[in-house]
Amino acid sequence: MNPDTFALACPAGFWSRLGWSLWPARCLACAEPGLPGCDLCATCWTHWPRTGRSCLGCAMPLPVDVAGETEVAVARVRDGGSDADRGAALDAGPDIALDANLDTDLEADRWHPADSAPRAADMPRDRCGACRNRASPLHEVRAAAFYRAPLDRLLPRFKFHRDLAAGRLLASTMAAAFAPRAASLLANGAAATPRQSAAQASERPNAPGAPGAPGATGATGEPGRRTATTAARDIPTLVPIPLHRGRLRERGYDQALELARPLSRRLGLALCATGLHRLRATPAQSRLDAARRRRNLRDAFAWTGAAAPPMHAILIDDVMTTGATLHAAALALRRAGAQRVDAWVCARAL
Repeated sequence: MNPDTFALACPAGFWSRLGWSLWPARCLACAEPGLPGCDLCATCWTHWPRTGRSCLGCAMPLPVDVAGETEVAVARVRDGGSDADRGAALDAGPDIALDANLDTDLEADRWHPADSAPRAADMPRDRCGACRNRASPLHEVRAAAFYRAPLDRLLPRFKFHRDLAAGRLLASTMAAAFAPRAASLLANGAAATPRQSAAQASERPNAPGAPGAPGATGATGEPGRRTATTAARDIPTLVPIPLHRGRLRERGYDQALELARPLSRRLGLALCATGLHRLRATPAQSRLDAARRRRNLRDAFAWTGAAAPPMHAILIDDVMTTGATLHAAALALRRAGAQRVDAWVCARAL
């Protein structure tokens, strides 16, 4: 993405344009003049730690082919690596497990055996070696960027220091990164809905509400409303990772919700911010290792909404480190009836 692509993700309404013209943007990372309509300068956007070809199971970099040679992308984005480290990464091949701390003990979370993920032989090559050999409640995981400079200066300000302007900027970068995927999901959903409705009508001719069936009421009756509700549940829906109410009172806002709201508006995706709840006030994850994070979050989330969860939920969070939080939330959604759970995060820690 170039600066022009990034600018397209920023608000383009009349009042927004007027505001940017009266108060020219300043880069939130270095205080230099910003790009038109953006709180980021051209230099910082050029050095923004974008993700390239990444694993859809853990969002870590995958090997890429350059001029016929295998090159591991993680060796390119990590700073300070020695030549020996880079050589070892290149020699590791496509099945390298790129994150030793990633949450892999899903059996401890009582993952339902019917939902186990396909193993290496059936898994496409968009997964790293570790993800091809373990089950996961997440269908796919995508990150807008890696947790490197200059993003690593902005995200703590947003999360811990109430810098909502930084949050608006981070949401813009997420919108720019996820716009193609969102458009694809919406297009696939729009194409699949008529086919599913026709198939259901032909397979269940005597079902209530079907043409010619007893009790059929047509498009305006109660069965029609149930069909519309089911169709609405099939739409990809953003579900922000919730804070516990005690943490929310302390912080004053939920950083995942502050990212999800502008994403929903800009990408045209539904937002559900009330159904998923954090039941326990857990210690801060940043101070725990991977095993303790799993134990810390076991049964920490539950779906408590009056309606069933969306069939296709997309979890939104600020940072993914080991994946324990996203896995725990995804398990809660799957147990409540969600058929597919994805995760989109602002940054992936390396």
